[in-house]
Amino acid sequence: MNPNVDVEILRLLNSLASRALWWDRAVTALAAYGPLLLAVALVARSHPWTPHARGRAQIVHAAAALLLGLALAQLIRHVYFRPRPFSTVPGLHVLLGKPSEASFPSQHAVASAALAYFVGEGSPAWTAVAWALVTLAGVARVYAAVHYPSDVLGGIALGMISAWSVGLPSRFVSGAMRFTRPARSSGRLLASRTMAVPKMKQPTAVSECPPELSTSSDATAPLREQPVDPRRGSGVPSRQVL
Repeated sequence: MNPNVDVEILRLLNSLASRALWWDRAVTALAAYGPLLLAVALVARSHPWTPHARGRAQIVHAAAALLLGLALAQLIRHVYFRPRPFSTVPGLHVLLGKPSEASFPSQHAVASAALAYFVGEGSPAWTAVAWALVTLAGVARVYAAVHYPSDVLGGIALGMISAWSVGLPSRFVSGAMRFTRPARSSGRLLASRTMAVPKMKQPTAVSECPPELSTSSDATAPLREQPVDPRRGSGVPSRQVL
């Protein structure tokens, strides 16, 4: 960011300070406890007290990302020392004391972004809430004259990179499991269908029919006349099947 733009944004936000005591207290509380609010949101979202392992895994990943981000921030501060705004820009209203550590990157922004990544994972509503807190906490740090805007942006970027790096192995494993699961399920389904098919009875060469139904040969047999029995009287001679 252009140093002049950085300072101008800082002056603009800090010019609103020291006008109302209650407002200054609210903003400084948000600037100081923004990461803590996100940690509470993470616990509320993940439900670690339930038997499901996903919630506990989210907290473990968030803690790892938090530690990684803060370690990288400390490394950058040792390599590049940037003074705090109140020590280089005159006329600022300092609301959070005067820390002596380097200004870049903002460790509060690192922690907030790392936690927000896992708070909003898989939920658009939680994502909106988490990043709204990150934005407000970052603006509050600039409002209190303890960071430049670029300090906050650099901290957010570093927190995001740390969270993405920690979550990468789990995403790779879950993606591999989703890739192999359809093949396994289709194989099991095919095997179950094969076992469920009943064995059909093989037809015999000659169909068996009941004796009383096999009258086709009798219908074509020649007929002969029987003599009239004199004791039965005259009548129509009966026919006998040969």
